[in-house]
Amino acid sequence: MGVYQPVFDIPDDIQTGVLSGMYKITGGVVRWATGPNKGQIVKHLKTIDQKEVDQAKNAVQVIMNAVKQNKKAAIVGTAVVAAASAGAITYKQLKSREPKVIKEFRAALRVYIDAIRAGEMTIEVIDSMTDALETLRQNKNYEKYTIQLSAEDIGTLVCRIQEYTIQLADENNIQISEAEKTMSDDVFINFNNYLNIQRRVFENAA
Repeated sequence: MGVYQPVFDIPDDIQTGVLSGMYKITGGVVRWATGPNKGQIVKHLKTIDQKEVDQAKNAVQVIMNAVKQNKKAAIVGTAVVAAASAGAITYKQLKSREPKVIKEFRAALRVYIDAIRAGEMTIEVIDSMTDALETLRQNKNYEKYTIQLSAEDIGTLVCRIQEYTIQLADENNIQISEAEKTMSDDVFINFNNYLNIQRRVFENAA
């Protein structure tokens, strides 16, 4: 039996903004976290239908086929990819001095968020995120690193993950206990709790 997965629309720029501390997410509302626009709304996130995802994938395939038959389009496409790669390299350079444990946490988080966005979550992705989170929590500099990660901003992202978890459990008829609903002051403990619930959903469907 398969797992019904709600697909949450978390755009690349919003994802990067939250991970870097530029944005905060409260429920489905993205706001500026710093600067002169602090508190102002950037974007409203929404839950999207799996049909829309499938249509988007089909559209991408159509574009790729067109590119293969059009050299000029291929050149333009290559330029776009190169520009995007340059941006990614610049962002990577800004993060190059981070401790290994934080880099691994961010990397796992990006894969995890991408899986939520695409409706392609797996136990392997959940376990990878859980391992990275546990490694961070067990590190002797945990409190220092949570400040570096900006716990408040990660906390707003975890609120979004909470919504995803509740919907995932509900759509797959998995009951969430009162103990599991209890919130901790530590957002990373809450995150770990949601990961455990998600894993239970997938184990039940196996």
